[in-house]
Amino acid sequence: VKMLKKLANYLFAGLLCMSFVGCGEHDEVEDLDYDFTPIQICVMAESQDGKDLLNPDVDENILTQNIVATYRGKEYTNGKSSKSRVYVPHFYGLVTMKLNNGKYALAFGELNGQEDFKNEELVIDWGDGEQDVITFTSTVNWKGQRPEVKRSYQLNGKEVAKDTAMPIMKVVK
Repeated sequence: VKMLKKLANYLFAGLLCMSFVGCGEHDEVEDLDYDFTPIQICVMAESQDGKDLLNPDVDENILTQNIVATYRGKEYTNGKSSKSRVYVPHFYGLVTMKLNNGKYALAFGELNGQEDFKNEELVIDWGDGEQDVITFTSTVNWKGQRPEVKRSYQLNGKEVAKDTAMPIMKVVK
């Protein structure tokens, strides 16, 4: 009988403790915030012999040409980027940037990674009569309480990247 009383006391104490640490409103999934990586499209331009045509140190660079990106009917000329430590979508238009691999690229963005885009077109006019068309789709679908992001990118009708927020494409001029 003494042993049963001890066991009952332990069980009661255990149940009492569990009532204090049980799930409450603060543990609800709806309280989670999701960060969606902004979309930034990068295009490298190389000559037939592999020279980086966007590198300002290369004699044959094309940075003096009037390079323009057209998106949703608006034109963006190649400009300078701004830096920030805050990671939120910051739309800067079209800029030249140095990639981690040391090569240069035109970067367009940033676009809101949480927004749905369907067959959006970005036209790069290289200022020499040539154009390249980038088409991209980005969707956010909710699987229960969690987002699933799908992205795809085409360069001149050919798929070049999937499921990335920063595709890097190469154009040979």
